[in-house]
Amino acid sequence: MLYDESNNFYDYTFNEKNENYHFDSLEFEEEFNKTFNNMSFDIGNLNVNNFRHNAKVTTPIEGLNKGNLFPESYVPYKKYVYSIKVSGKREEMLLKIQALCFAIVDLQLYLDLHPTETDKLELLKKYQNEVMALKKAYSREYNPLLLSDVESTKEFTWIDNPWPWDKGVN
Repeated sequence: MLYDESNNFYDYTFNEKNENYHFDSLEFEEEFNKTFNNMSFDIGNLNVNNFRHNAKVTTPIEGLNKGNLFPESYVPYKKYVYSIKVSGKREEMLLKIQALCFAIVDLQLYLDLHPTETDKLELLKKYQNEVMALKKAYSREYNPLLLSDVESTKEFTWIDNPWPWDKGVN
């Protein structure tokens, strides 16, 4: 099957084992409809509020735990409750950074659909400022998270240990 851009249609003609086959469009349409009509779609979890303006926003930590910053469009999985546990100040800072980064991405996706909602844009800017401040504080107190976070001009601190994923970081 080839797409013919000049005529804006699909060409269902092809060559197989030196025999030419051409699908009659009516025959193809009947086969397609037969297949499509036998498909079943489960739209039980479809929430029309997912696509509406002025959605409520939860906290970044709760959004990270649920995987969704917007509680009205959240559908729990088999009553499963997820909660991240941390031990120590370092892990707590990393969790806050991760939650804010999640919230930023979720808000950006929401703003793609609703670009005129200034309250969500203000919240996005607030979270961006908070995550930048937290990353700087983390870099000063522990190690830089990214190579671009290295601020020292006297020593290359990027190679300092332990890394966040190493054992005994607290």
